[in-house]
Amino acid sequence: MISYFKLYHNLKHTYANLPKNLSTNIMNENKLTLTILMILAMTIWGGGWIANKLIVYEANIVVLTFWRFFITLLTILPLLFIVKEKIIFNKKIFKLTTIGAFLNISFMLIAFVGVMHGFAGSAGVIITTISPMVTFFLASFLFGYKLSPKQLLGLFLGFLGGLFMFQIWNFDIIGLLNDGSIYFILGAIIWSFVTINSQQASKYTNPIHYTIILTFIAMLCLFVVAYPLGLSVIFEKDLKFWLALIYISSFGQGIATTIYYFASSKLGSANTSSYMFIIPVSALFFSYLILDEVPNFFLITGGIINILALYIISSKITQK
Repeated sequence: MISYFKLYHNLKHTYANLPKNLSTNIMNENKLTLTILMILAMTIWGGGWIANKLIVYEANIVVLTFWRFFITLLTILPLLFIVKEKIIFNKKIFKLTTIGAFLNISFMLIAFVGVMHGFAGSAGVIITTISPMVTFFLASFLFGYKLSPKQLLGLFLGFLGGLFMFQIWNFDIIGLLNDGSIYFILGAIIWSFVTINSQQASKYTNPIHYTIILTFIAMLCLFVVAYPLGLSVIFEKDLKFWLALIYISSFGQGIATTIYYFASSKLGSANTSSYMFIIPVSALFFSYLILDEVPNFFLITGGIINILALYIISSKITQK
């Protein structure tokens, strides 16, 4: 974690003191590092679906979401002493961070409801095959990105890989409503807007400050709703609950999400979103390791297809 934030500080300083064309070259040289960080973040997120499943029945989901933001804030506040940059707060930043806060709250609540009805592995599959596609098309429409034939092929392969893992030929509309899939689809769409919003916010503030302000706003909003429901109930839970809660709050929501926002500001929302194709593989691995869910042939094959899709999509996006 420390090495990442040292990297962030060094990159930020370098970009501020070099011409635009030179900073672009440096960005290309550090793409490998950003790729490694994104793979790490997406792997952590994959495990987060299993952690969600472990705690979702232990308390009201609004209470759980409040504590997730609270623990996340405690995790990322010390980063202010590492970044050592003045926090800029104006109407534009307030608007973007507030939008981001409500989008994140909506995503987490829907995710909890989804795993309550369905499987953690399904969440990792559905969200990560739909969200990148929505993000790419939104980015193309809003920011003028021109998708190459290779990238369109990668998107198609990523979507195909997700459908293969989900065994779409066994799909029916009743199953969509009963197994939580509809919530995962909504979550995927919401997360696409989370990605777009974070990229817009990066024009006005750095990812660390964005995450901190967003988390603080979300925590305050949730406190109003969660307090009457009983916030102290989590102190009655066992060690397994706390390990799962800390994992998704500190590592998943704190560290991994900050990496995601940082990468989005440097690589663009479209390229960053493509890394979400890693999540199904890690989600299936952790579900097997922790929940004893044995992945079948179709899940494994779909994961391989998604890795190929990631390789194709990560090629550079051109501007119209």
